[in-house]
Amino acid sequence: MDVNSNRFALAEKVMLKDRYRVEGIMGSNGLSITYEAFDTFREQKVVIKELYPSAVVERNQNDKVTVSCMKFVHEGDFAQMKEHMIREAKLLITLYPLEGAANVITFFEENQTVYIVMEYIEGISLPEYLKKIHMPRILLKDAFKLLKPVITALDKAHGKGIVHGKINPSLVCVKENGESVLLGFGDPMEDAALAVAEDATARVPGYAPVEQYVDQGGFGPATDIYAIAAILYEMVTGHKVPAFYERISEENPEGRDPLLPPAYYNGAVMDYQSKAIMKALSIYHFDRYQSIADFIRDISEEEFADDYQIRMREKPVKFAERVKYYKIVGWGAAICLIFMVLFFAPKAFTYFNEESAKNFYRELEKADLYEQCEMVAGLSERKREAFANDYTKMEEEGEHVIHYYDKVTKRFVTYSQLDMNAKLVRYISLDYRLNGKAILTFAEDGSYRELTITLTPDQDGNYHVTERISGTQDENGVYDRIAVSQ
Repeated sequence: MDVNSNRFALAEKVMLKDRYRVEGIMGSNGLSITYEAFDTFREQKVVIKELYPSAVVERNQNDKVTVSCMKFVHEGDFAQMKEHMIREAKLLITLYPLEGAANVITFFEENQTVYIVMEYIEGISLPEYLKKIHMPRILLKDAFKLLKPVITALDKAHGKGIVHGKINPSLVCVKENGESVLLGFGDPMEDAALAVAEDATARVPGYAPVEQYVDQGGFGPATDIYAIAAILYEMVTGHKVPAFYERISEENPEGRDPLLPPAYYNGAVMDYQSKAIMKALSIYHFDRYQSIADFIRDISEEEFADDYQIRMREKPVKFAERVKYYKIVGWGAAICLIFMVLFFAPKAFTYFNEESAKNFYRELEKADLYEQCEMVAGLSERKREAFANDYTKMEEEGEHVIHYYDKVTKRFVTYSQLDMNAKLVRYISLDYRLNGKAILTFAEDGSYRELTITLTPDQDGNYHVTERISGTQDENGVYDRIAVSQ
């Protein structure tokens, strides 16, 4: 809390909107003052946030309530901040009830400034909670479980175009039931505010990325993702993330970032989770995740879904019971083994089949025209069904799934899974037709090369190439070059 906040804050017992009675000051961050208040209509505690950029405005010394700009030059900035605060309050109200965040109930203009009324949350701050449980660092699984309501609330807020912009551990409140709630929505954090905020404590070093310190820095979801990742980093390592200006300081040897991966401090953090947190903590916003969902996906939320317990016998087991127990375990193990063979054998067969097909297409792409023809002719009937679209085996009626080898994802996909509108569409298709022809198509970013091969079987059932037609097709389906060979 700003040590000077009492000097310019509203006095206790002041009534706002003839309804809300100010009970005391909760804090100030240079942009707003937060009060504990009492709603006399509903008879319940609320939190009221007053727009009060201390570098711009001052309290009227006569009535002790109205606010005015200290300089005429700042009136435009202050008006812009009021508009932003009202706009964000309207959006936040539409999210009600939003779990994991202190909900905005209403807003109003009075005393020439803006007030936002929010839920009052009973609890303690995250740093106080960690001290209470005497844990300098915790498992990533437990840290994620604790912060999950906050992360989910942020994701929903981002969906409405709302960026918090000031997240730090003191704004994460832990309730008595162990659920976390994010406080502090509603402050104006756009360029107009930064231009006059100077060294406002709304920007907490270590949790505020570089874009919060420069004009037109590009606020977005990546700003909040940085702060959440910094909190997770501190919870699992016991070390705070250095301020961004320390990470890019010229004093660092060879310009190296002094921030070490979480896995360096905590061996329980997997390497891929450590990399995900480090990416979220990239100095520049364009190097970070651009959505909460992508960040959570890469630290594997699914891995945190199940809790495992170790069960121990309370009393020693008699010999006869032990023999009976081992028999039951032996039969159970045998049944499990049979089940695993029946269940995984087809999957293993499919896996090796797919790997064989991938190798075939990789070799096919590197081969020249004549080698490609021979490879297509040499495929057995079984491999035709597995590697290609064999129309000779398809019935006339019924639906048939046609597959393509996607060179981008290195897997077989259907037409609906190919993003034909993407700039980078790269695939290979191989079709065996009823007229004894095989059509091999190479698609590469809008251009198409097609090779039509006429196949003739001999008396032993082996196929031979009798004609080849190769051409390049433009985006309108017109061949601009044809090569025919016997």
